[in-house]
Amino acid sequence: MDKKVKKPGFIYIYTYELMYNSLLCGKLEELDWLFVDDSILSPDKLARRKWIDDCQILCKIGMTTKPSVSTRLLQWQNTCKHTVVNLTPDKVELLCNRRDSEKSFSKMFQKLSIKSTKKTKNSIAERLLTYRDGGFYVDHRGKRPIEEIENAIHKLLWKKYGQGLIYCYGCDPSGKKRHKEWFRITIKELPWLLQTIDAICHGNDI
Repeated sequence: MDKKVKKPGFIYIYTYELMYNSLLCGKLEELDWLFVDDSILSPDKLARRKWIDDCQILCKIGMTTKPSVSTRLLQWQNTCKHTVVNLTPDKVELLCNRRDSEKSFSKMFQKLSIKSTKKTKNSIAERLLTYRDGGFYVDHRGKRPIEEIENAIHKLLWKKYGQGLIYCYGCDPSGKKRHKEWFRITIKELPWLLQTIDAICHGNDI
């Protein structure tokens, strides 16, 4: 039997651009098109409700063997009918810093000053080994094919966060289309997510 040829590629993370901007600016009313099914995780909870969580974000982890992550994201965007945004280390750091600053307005400028002086040494991007060109690069000479790596990441996150269903009117105007590939993650855990995916792509089992 022919052995499957492993291809190099990228693991990437994205979210809805409108969700990212809404969380960044604190305007959740702009997410009135997004519904969540909590009954999948807890049968005693509502089966359908609007998104109201300002400390969580929806993330989708995908993989591509295309030379450009942006090309794959554009394909998803055309399918979903919603503009999506790549959750790069810089965007994650901006969102986390903005959330931290909201907790204490009086310390906002001090926090920004501290972050700006330490960014080159302590930024999230500086701690990642495989991140480049908008995604986590997986070499075809590695121990596992990229499809297996993506599956391992999904299983890890489903075990940690469970599976939920997202009703998206962008894909289906009737509201019957549901997505289960999304992960509802606390914003403060996004740096952990980036570092975990980086470790898996670098060849470390988590």
